[in-house]
Amino acid sequence: MFMKRKSAVTAMIVLFVCVAVYLNWSYTQSGTDELLETAGKTKILGEAALVNQEDSAEKKDGNYFDEARLEKQKSRDSALNILKETSEKEDVSQESRDQAAASMEQIAVSGVCENRIETLVKAKGFEDCVALMNEDSVNVIVKAPADGLTAGDIAKIKDIVMAETDLDASKIKVVEIK
Repeated sequence: MFMKRKSAVTAMIVLFVCVAVYLNWSYTQSGTDELLETAGKTKILGEAALVNQEDSAEKKDGNYFDEARLEKQKSRDSALNILKETSEKEDVSQESRDQAAASMEQIAVSGVCENRIETLVKAKGFEDCVALMNEDSVNVIVKAPADGLTAGDIAKIKDIVMAETDLDASKIKVVEIK
């Protein structure tokens, strides 16, 4: 009985890791494919390419943030569906069900925290932003003013994130999109 439980827990952990890797891959892949489509080129490994961030940002303008939020929501919904299915299976141990429930709760808490960060950053005068939380870090992607983000702007954003998450500044990454 102990070996079955241990195997089930191990299988669930492997499943969660696989889901996380897939979601990360799909999130990064969607941005790469879109960039390649806008450039009108096919992907050739090892080929160097010149990228003008301002041109691609102008083409996408507000779409980047909308698409990032949509991808984030799709990934979250997919993970929640997998966890829900796992918790509803009758052949899964109670410990695995409890882990799935805890993971669903963590995803919900992260979503609420990300929304609060985004709202507070916008309230500080930034046009748009997307917050992405991991277990031990936060990435905040901000639409930068024409002259770029100043050290003071980055400090404001990091203060907001530290207040909402209790993370150190070293665990917070601010990315500007012009």
